[in-house]
Amino acid sequence: MFARRQALGTLSKIGYLAAGLALGAVLLGTSTVKGAADATPPALGTQLPWPTLPVKEVRPGMTGYGLTVFSGTKPERFPVRVVGVLPKHTALMDIILVESDDPRLRHAGIVAGMSGSPIYLEGKLAGALSLGWAFSKDALGGVTPIEYMAADLKRPLRGRDHNHLASLLPTDRPPLSPLAELHRQLPPPALSTMGQLQPATVPLLASGLSEPSLSLLREAMSPYGIQVMAGGGTAAQASSAPRSFEPGSAIAVELVRGDVSLQSIGTVTAIDGSRVLAFGHPMLNAGETYFPVATAAITAFMPSLLSSFKFGHSLVPTGTLIQDRSAGIIADTSMAAQTIPVTYSIKPLGQPSRTLRTEMVSHKLWTPLLVSVGALQAITVAASDIADVVVKVSSTLQVTGFPPLAQTDYLFTTDGYSGKMLANSTGVRQLQEVLGNPFGPVHIEKLDLQVELLYAPQAADVVSFALPSDELEAGSTVPLRVAVRPFGQPLEFVTIPVQVPRALAGQTVKLEVQAGTSVKPEMAPPDNLTDFIDNLRRGYSGKSLVVTISTSDEGVNLRGKIVPSLPASILATLRPGASSRRGEVQKRLYRTVHDVNWVVQGKQELTVQIKEIRDDTRAGTAP
Repeated sequence: MFARRQALGTLSKIGYLAAGLALGAVLLGTSTVKGAADATPPALGTQLPWPTLPVKEVRPGMTGYGLTVFSGTKPERFPVRVVGVLPKHTALMDIILVESDDPRLRHAGIVAGMSGSPIYLEGKLAGALSLGWAFSKDALGGVTPIEYMAADLKRPLRGRDHNHLASLLPTDRPPLSPLAELHRQLPPPALSTMGQLQPATVPLLASGLSEPSLSLLREAMSPYGIQVMAGGGTAAQASSAPRSFEPGSAIAVELVRGDVSLQSIGTVTAIDGSRVLAFGHPMLNAGETYFPVATAAITAFMPSLLSSFKFGHSLVPTGTLIQDRSAGIIADTSMAAQTIPVTYSIKPLGQPSRTLRTEMVSHKLWTPLLVSVGALQAITVAASDIADVVVKVSSTLQVTGFPPLAQTDYLFTTDGYSGKMLANSTGVRQLQEVLGNPFGPVHIEKLDLQVELLYAPQAADVVSFALPSDELEAGSTVPLRVAVRPFGQPLEFVTIPVQVPRALAGQTVKLEVQAGTSVKPEMAPPDNLTDFIDNLRRGYSGKSLVVTISTSDEGVNLRGKIVPSLPASILATLRPGASSRRGEVQKRLYRTVHDVNWVVQGKQELTVQIKEIRDDTRAGTAP
């Protein structure tokens, strides 16, 4: 996929290209440079089902043709002439330079979407059109030799269950938003030298997205060499739609299908049984990965001084992407793709609900981000008012083999609801953490998000709280009086009965009153996947006040469970420097949860003394 560019867009494009190669290395640990062993072009085996022309036999002046779809679904020829060969130019690969004088390309140049177009010289497959010159004013580009693409056919697959596993995150680091997590794990782009032959950026064609949603997507994708453009969605499956690929036909890699779609469209280079070679350069350079692929149709070429490209849309799901490498992508039409159904239901007050239905790829970094983009679009369609709003988000995440993860969040904002708020909701965070869990592969069956909007200032700040005395009786129930200030209203008072444990007699303790959403539940680090998912169920409502009594008492996290109040001799063996790796000493917490009518925020605290317990019975019988 490449296009004629002028100087205005050249510098940023070059930066994107370098970042696109770095992206895959971070996603799955793949290398952007194949290594010294690949400095010599791989030998072409006789087992390939098509006649090929090795790059060592290519000479300047050779003529031939390429195949690509100019409109519709049928590949058409365009003439090419070899200009020369650039040895070891891109990722230690030789590159064939060709030019075309086809009248359909004189105005637009060789456009984005032609990437992967097979180039035939002397009736033999020489490679895939894949590279462009940043300042080129003519249809001049580079071809990835077919031997580099064919070499990836021999790569063994680890399988779906052995991809995308993360390392265990520190338990004291709160989960980031999907966008922040993506930017944390991926490096910033590096600028390469201007004026060099380079793989073009991969355009992602988005449909069903308004400008706010596109902006969020561009913010996430732009640092990593990916252009987001408005395009066509998934077309109805007409009987005439192709259900298989052929050299030169359009191929779509789909990240999202349904009411919202996101796809990258390129061209098929060659077919070997159920394996389909395409693009001639990476999409994300993500190595072994499993995204849906589909046949596609081209609507038109869009000539542009900055970057010409094809308009198109996907048609029929036809397999799974299995390799995304520096020499191109490989799909397998015998494998069915696994996607995650994600449904958004938005219920504005007094208005009919709106529902968006989508299917998304399963990936620990991209899926949460794509869910957030879909959420913003659902909100934009159903409820874009800029006003005070209380938001109730009910999420249900279904993980195979476990009861559903059901959660309700309450949020408040003074300037209207946004998709970024939903991106930080518990359901999306649970999805993010389940996909990146450190214990083993999981299968997400579906995610349902229901959003109810109430345009009223039903929020309150925690201002202060008071106790009946500066000393408390151990074993008693204390009326704790909390002052809250509802939004735009005078102070109100909430009385919370708090049980003071007898075990705290004689101790100085700290009392905290705060909003439920800001309280980290007391739980042990997980020891297995079941513990990990059980921990995700823990949390407090945004419409609750949580009273915490923290003390110098100590308990132990042991094999994913909390064991309180162990003897001092046992605690001593578990302190830092001991040999146990599963026991961890922690402070004891006592909590009281009280539901209120507002979405609350804020925190107040104080220190109090717990009286010693007086044994009156024993005192009265003493001699």
